[in-house]
Amino acid sequence: MLPVPFGPIAVPLPGLELVSPFSCIQFSAAIPWDIFDPVLEKLRAFRSQSRVARRIPPRGPHRALPLFPDALVADTPSPKPAHTGRKPWPLQGMLAAFLLRPTQRVEDKISDVRFLLSQNVAFAAACGFRFPNVPSYRSLVRFDAQMRQLDLWTQVRILAVRHNIQAGLLAPDPVAIVDTIHIEAEATLGKTHPGPDGTPVPTDDHVGVLAKSRSRTFIAHKADMLRLACCVAPVTAIDLPGATPDAHTLRPALEKLKAEFPDLAVAVRDVAADGIYQTADNRQAVPEILGRPQARLVSPIHPGRTMPKPLDRRGMRCLDPYGIPVCQAGHRLLLQGRDLTTEDFIWHCPAFGGTHPNPKLTCAVATHQACCDASANGRTLRTPRELSPHINWELPQPGAAFKKVYRLRSRIEGSFGILTEVFLIRRLHQRGSVAGQAHLDRSLASMHLWLFARHVLHQHSLALAA
Repeated sequence: MLPVPFGPIAVPLPGLELVSPFSCIQFSAAIPWDIFDPVLEKLRAFRSQSRVARRIPPRGPHRALPLFPDALVADTPSPKPAHTGRKPWPLQGMLAAFLLRPTQRVEDKISDVRFLLSQNVAFAAACGFRFPNVPSYRSLVRFDAQMRQLDLWTQVRILAVRHNIQAGLLAPDPVAIVDTIHIEAEATLGKTHPGPDGTPVPTDDHVGVLAKSRSRTFIAHKADMLRLACCVAPVTAIDLPGATPDAHTLRPALEKLKAEFPDLAVAVRDVAADGIYQTADNRQAVPEILGRPQARLVSPIHPGRTMPKPLDRRGMRCLDPYGIPVCQAGHRLLLQGRDLTTEDFIWHCPAFGGTHPNPKLTCAVATHQACCDASANGRTLRTPRELSPHINWELPQPGAAFKKVYRLRSRIEGSFGILTEVFLIRRLHQRGSVAGQAHLDRSLASMHLWLFARHVLHQHSLALAA
């Protein structure tokens, strides 16, 4: 645990109030920072090897010093580093500075983290530093660069999620939700700079034009996130080029979930997503990647450019682009069920038929006579499965079972709202896919730590109240 001059402050309703000028103290005191020791040990080992490499004398008058162990010759002697100079800054404190940033409502920017450490006594104390002795901007830049180079920010996120699983705040859930969010980039589309061999390379390899509407476009990265229905914090995030179609992001999200959290992936039965994900490849990918034949994609119908088709049945007008029959009165029929023997969809009248007819729908007497024979219970219609190819036969979108699961999809919008307004994930201040992935991992790790701190402070408040 980091040394904190003040104990955790009990609050009546802990939650978003952790985001306040002095909340970093209670936030830090509630987090077991030792869970990140494996990550910091890898970073210490890398730094130790790098120091040895930099102390090897050059051979020849113009030979550059090797910077990394990969460039060393096998038989080159490695002198013992001298035990002189200034003591290094504690890695745990610098890690805490990046993860406690959201408590002060500042963006994920190294200069802002440095400003907080140099100007905010409470923030420096929460990170374990004795003000005004805090790391320099250069030290923070070096720390972040090495964490990104070794892909340790991803390990930080995984450890934070694993800790919440062990604490009982995150459990396997049968419903996973997938969606994308754009991350605005401080980059220019198409701008290049000379690469190592002189050939031009993009300054930001994942930047693209992301159009939210005809009048709103962004130069941005696209972030693909996956969360479970039971937890507000997403468990995985992938940085993708801004122009990547949403339909192509489902496979990477499921593969990342299975690779990082196989115990969570094995319990997923339904994957809820927008209608843009409704493709044959995605329907096949869900059971294939999750390894469960009964796993299914819960996504609404995406008609594309399909036009209405005439339906040669008495009292019917057409089949709309979604494959649902429309009667002469202009009402879309409700799905009652399926006939597995004949492979037919069974529809009923929405104004009169079914267990819960809609009293707001009106139907003229002549139309009711021509369509339903003036029956008080309406009519029932059967259509072959082939006439409605957009409707998923295993889980029909117009059915009640689909609507019950798909209703959970909107929960990820709440996650995006918290990530945008509280953790300020919307803007990326560095360039490249590696920096973008680190930005996502840091934000999700902070969010999972926020959930745990909220739980700890709530339990502490209940203990004081008792």
